Amino acid sequence: MELYLMSETHINASKCSKCKKAVYPPRNTCPFCGVVSEPSIIIKINNRGTVLSYTTLFMCSDEFTSPVRLALVRLDMDVTILCLADEDEDQDIAIGSQVELTYDSETRIRYRVLN
Repeated sequence: MELYLMSETHINASKCSKCKKAVYPPRNTCPFCGVVSEPSIIIKINNRGTVLSYTTLFMCSDEFTSPVRLALVRLDMDVTILCLADEDEDQDIAIGSQVELTYDSETRIRYRVLN
C-alpha cells in the first residue's frame, strides 16, 4: 500500500468498511472503530481544504528553521491533516482560510493559502 500518495488534485486516504470514516494516512486498522480491513479501501480526497487551527513555533528542532508555521486542515469526509506552511508561503492565514496541500522534496505535507 502506498501510504503517502498524492497528486496535484487529490490525496489517498483509507475508508473504513464498517463505520465509513476516512483517515489519512491510509491504514488497515480503523482508528475510530478498530475494524481491520485487508486490503484497506483506498479513496481519493480533494487536496483543498479549510484551516481549523494554526500556530507558529519559534523553538523547533534543528531540522527546521524558525519560525515554523503549522495548520490543521480539514479535507473532504472530515479528514484532518496537520501540515507545514509552504516554503514560499508568506500570506496571512486565518481560521477558515482555504488552502491547497502539496508535498515538499522530503515528502512532508505543506499548505499554501488560496486567494
